[in-house]
Amino acid sequence: MKRIRALLAGAAALGLAVLVYWGAARALHGTPTCQVCFRPVHPGQEYTVVLADGTEEHCCCPRCGLHFRLRRSGQVRSELATDYKSGERIDPASALFVEGSALMTCCAAAPMKRDEPQKAVELIWDRCLPSLVAFAARSEAQDFQRRYGGRIVTYPEALESVRSH
Repeated sequence: MKRIRALLAGAAALGLAVLVYWGAARALHGTPTCQVCFRPVHPGQEYTVVLADGTEEHCCCPRCGLHFRLRRSGQVRSELATDYKSGERIDPASALFVEGSALMTCCAAAPMKRDEPQKAVELIWDRCLPSLVAFAARSEAQDFQRRYGGRIVTYPEALESVRSH
């Protein structure tokens, strides 16, 4: 009986700690925090996953949204991407995505410091990379691609890319 109480108390403490962290992150950033990488959600790239119980989980970008969707696939009711051009919520299944463009709102390609003085290493992996930007219209995706590079992919191709990285 004491063991069960101790386990319940530990679980409650852990749950409280997670809620405090989540609340502090929201207060500090003033915006929702990504459910995958814990960075602030970017309004122009927000990806929302609606679970079977109606809970909306917000992610900073389509790549994190698809990571979340893959982890919770049996619980996903629907998904909404944000059209980069208009800011409107769109069905990702009918969207086009530009993958691997030079636009990286989630992270920067700046060098990271190492333990050795005056040395730097380049960031070579991040959950949000390669960038994934959603568009409702092919013409908008093509204009963005001409400006920032990358490749245009469909929802199934984007999902497979996230699955394989």
